Amino acid sequence: LSAHAPGYYELPHVAPFIRQFRCYAQRRGMRFAADAGDQAMRHATLAISGNHFWAARWSKGVKISPGQDEDYLFGLVADILSGKLGRAWELANVESIVTVYFDNPEKQTKIWSIARHLSNSSMVLYLDTDMTIRPDSLKYGLMD
Repeated sequence: LSAHAPGYYELPHVAPFIRQFRCYAQRRGMRFAADAGDQAMRHATLAISGNHFWAARWSKGVKISPGQDEDYLFGLVADILSGKLGRAWELANVESIVTVYFDNPEKQTKIWSIARHLSNSSMVLYLDTDMTIRPDSLKYGLMD
């Protein structure tokens, strides 16, 4: 699971699902992982143009590149969106950092969480807190 804040899992409308997920994982011999709060990556929405979200994502503590920081990225995207296309070539220098999403990039947290856990697991099963596991299904595996 992933959440924006550690206290989210303790909320009255979330805690019962977390207990159920923990129980299911334990009964099936699975490792339960719940990420919350500050993540190892920095995220910044640089601009919104129509349905397109210009966003940056990079490791915390890592300088984007000499002389380039978050303010640089904001300025670059603002200039490009205002018609200063002469700066478009600069996107090539930050192509691993700047991404354009068709929807709010915060919705990508599931994907980022899965990718992070796949780096040290052979399989990840991601469940949302609004998904219910039937209590009478605890005896069944994923394939049953």
